[in-house]
Amino acid sequence: MGLSTIKILCLAFVALWLPCHCDEAEIMTSTSEQTAPNTTAANHILYLMHTGESAKALQLYQTYRQENGANDFELIEQIGLILLDQGFRTHDPETQLMTTFGAGISMNEKSPLYH
Repeated sequence: MGLSTIKILCLAFVALWLPCHCDEAEIMTSTSEQTAPNTTAANHILYLMHTGESAKALQLYQTYRQENGANDFELIEQIGLILLDQGFRTHDPETQLMTTFGAGISMNEKSPLYH
């Protein structure tokens, strides 16, 4: 039945809340403080997203964020783009419409809307 509620909520979070609540100083600090991010965990998060296990991936991201002490905005962007891609590939017209709105709101040139 298309994207689950957790995926839609995650998409809304990435597209709407994050840009509004993170200032440039926080982004600069979080990226400079990360000396050696756990790439294995980040890759596992992306794997879970690609296999459709969004809830597990988001739980693992919370652990990953706590271990690193800051958000990984590049990883969050990749998670959002995976959600958008999954939304575009679904056969549910309502999910496709919500995905189109999410892609438009995100204004990310990497989103499937612009391909």
